[in-house]
Amino acid sequence: MSPSGVCATATVQRRRERHARSDDRSARKALVAGPVGDSTLAHASPSTLQVVDARNYEAVRSKLLELGYREQAARYDQSVFGSWFVEIEQNPPLRVIWEGKDGWLILQREAAVGRWEDVWLAKSETERTLEALIRAVASL
Repeated sequence: MSPSGVCATATVQRRRERHARSDDRSARKALVAGPVGDSTLAHASPSTLQVVDARNYEAVRSKLLELGYREQAARYDQSVFGSWFVEIEQNPPLRVIWEGKDGWLILQREAAVGRWEDVWLAKSETERTLEALIRAVASL
């Protein structure tokens, strides 16, 4: 999907193995839940929040640009279960990934050149909202 192999089979497999081995359940809960804070979103009904999935590639890109984030790279790949990514230009760079096969929305931070670390992960529809993603990006 990308030069760094965002959706390469080996990368997905390593991510699954890493999460499966994690013994620190409290850290995982914090990672999945994401940052807390925006009171207007805390009171929003789940039905009014925009759920992010493969179809929201352009909506996510537009929202990030609207909020003043600069896009470094972006790509949508229908052949990989509709997976996509958007890299955000900042220091350190951020990357939003829709992992289509598992239905995960992931926010990563570049830890070193070419090496990314997950900093926020949303697996369920109630967690994968555009609003939650924007809060996570803004918190970094």
